[in-house]
Amino acid sequence: DDEGGGGVGGFWTFRRMGYTEAENPSHQVVLISGEGMPVEIEGGNPTMGCRALQPTADEILGALERAARRMGAKPKSIAVDEKSIIARLQLVLGPTGIFCGYYPPPSEEELANMGGPA
Repeated sequence: DDEGGGGVGGFWTFRRMGYTEAENPSHQVVLISGEGMPVEIEGGNPTMGCRALQPTADEILGALERAARRMGAKPKSIAVDEKSIIARLQLVLGPTGIFCGYYPPPSEEELANMGGPA
């Protein structure tokens, strides 16, 4: 059992590439494993584009399903940085044994360290 990792029983985080239209005009979300490694969603790519700046529960669920198929395993838990979709994700994922929690957006200090606006 790969606790915290990208494999079976791991922890995956869906995190937006930016939190304003200027930072993230194509509404990209990246999927990262517990070790901070990218997790492929499809076509070798760990990112997905969303219709709006805030990802929807259905967009996250679709990406989760595609990534789990590619990995041949589902995580034990996922985290998202959009509070408004957590209740729906918990409702859908609860019966599958996948926990869903909140992963806060990066702080100003983290953004500065990532080369983003500070």
